[in-house]
Amino acid sequence: MTNNKNLFLISYSYPPIQSAESLLVYRTAIHLANLGWKITVLTTNAKQTVFPIDNSIKYSHNNIKIFRTNSHENILTTLPYLRVIFFRIIEFLGVPESGFLWYPGAMKIAKKILKGEKFQAIYSRACPHVSNLDGLKIKKISGIRWVSHFSDPWLNNPYYKMSKQQKSITKKIEKDIIRYSDVVVYTTKEAANVSTKEFGSNYCKKISVQPHGYDDSYILTHGLEKQIKNTKMKIVYTGVFYDNIRTPISFLEAISLINNSINKIEDLEVLFIGPDMEKYELLTIKLQIDKIVRFTGNKSFIDCQRYLWEADVLLVIDAISNGPNMFFPSKLVDYLAFKKPILGLTPIKGPTAEILNKIGSPIINPNDRNEIGRVILEFLIRWRENTLEIINPMEAEKYNMKNVINDLDRLLQNISI
Repeated sequence: MTNNKNLFLISYSYPPIQSAESLLVYRTAIHLANLGWKITVLTTNAKQTVFPIDNSIKYSHNNIKIFRTNSHENILTTLPYLRVIFFRIIEFLGVPESGFLWYPGAMKIAKKILKGEKFQAIYSRACPHVSNLDGLKIKKISGIRWVSHFSDPWLNNPYYKMSKQQKSITKKIEKDIIRYSDVVVYTTKEAANVSTKEFGSNYCKKISVQPHGYDDSYILTHGLEKQIKNTKMKIVYTGVFYDNIRTPISFLEAISLINNSINKIEDLEVLFIGPDMEKYELLTIKLQIDKIVRFTGNKSFIDCQRYLWEADVLLVIDAISNGPNMFFPSKLVDYLAFKKPILGLTPIKGPTAEILNKIGSPIINPNDRNEIGRVILEFLIRWRENTLEIINPMEAEKYNMKNVINDLDRLLQNISI
């Protein structure tokens, strides 16, 4: 293993961008830096992206240098009509994602960085997947050992709607990324299996499965007081939804069913924290549960941590899948830090179900309104009796970033030899 830990980290997503991937990359960088890695981060100018900005995170570290370059996507948010035209153009041309606007500027800066630094390894993080495209080009230029990380699958991701041309180009790029990578990291074995099925088992020896990890430093350093029992049982969800793929509709209908069956629930509160939920807020009015369910809109990371701390039950909602669910939602790993009961609406096979089984939390088909309602009432009875149990802390601790990071540290050192 090398003692000269100098890492080139390429990631479109990095604070102050507010996104799940941004937080995961930041968390990884900080913990690698704490293990002695000197890290050069190549990322975007957050104000030039289409993402919101969260300045609540203090992301400086003595072992981390950050280089930023523009992606020019912000014009798409200020001129909505241009956004529509733009996406039609990239669909026609087969450009896989809008983040590819970052590629030219990122490569220009990367070449300058390579002239002044000697790196032991390159580590690129998707998504957006332009980060791994940058990693591919830098690998070809420099010959430095390279780890490409796919937080989510790309070509076979049901959340991505691609034209035939986009799929064709994406397949070629993804195959090249896997071909030239020294190690390819996925967060679940299910996602890795999808990739090997698509691109061939010859690449199996390159694959490493490493889960997301949580960071409990906020809980430990902010001196959160001992929680006083809420006057209502509080269920909290943080994150985003995707129309017709992952939605809270069945959950809301379950709340309506139990609310109507027992002459109104007086001691239940549900909070949804995240952007673009207006249509679901209108649905709660239609279902007459708007006194129970509230939508806060987008909140900073620090505010979300406070909401999670004050919750009694945390909610995970996954999309229905034909086979095993291949996603490891980052919100689930964030929830684990709080050791609270988790209500999991997820397929019975997949990473979410596997983790929930180990920590002792219920798993329900996301479309089974009756079962969702039954479990909510069961939680409510336990809450009233002060018998809500925390999740298995030993299992949750396995996903603490302090433990998860050791595998990545060893991997980066080993390929640097």
